[in-house]
Amino acid sequence: MTSVLNVDTIADKAGSGPVGLTKQTAAKCFHLGNEAGTAILKSFNVASMADTGTGKQTIAFTNNMDGNSMSICISPQGNVMDKPYIDAQSSSGYRGNMVEGSTFTDRAQSTMLHGDLA
Repeated sequence: MTSVLNVDTIADKAGSGPVGLTKQTAAKCFHLGNEAGTAILKSFNVASMADTGTGKQTIAFTNNMDGNSMSICISPQGNVMDKPYIDAQSSSGYRGNMVEGSTFTDRAQSTMLHGDLA
């Protein structure tokens, strides 16, 4: 026998907030920034993005993380051989960097973060 569950919203027991995740984890932040680092194309928990130099996009969180113990994945967009890396990681944000050879290069980049919210 099959069952179907159709709902518009799932709320917590009090009916006033979202349901908490149990025994699983979800990304607490993600972003997709354009090549120039001046526009956020898609995001979650991102208050702002700044172009902080060629190949550098700095992300500020809407909701801070609990310290700087988090895992961040970064990926360049397109068929490129960049060396992406994260630095300036803190409870309020981080910077994504794209390096081609030994030179910083502007590239659309996406990031995803797992960790605990403050």
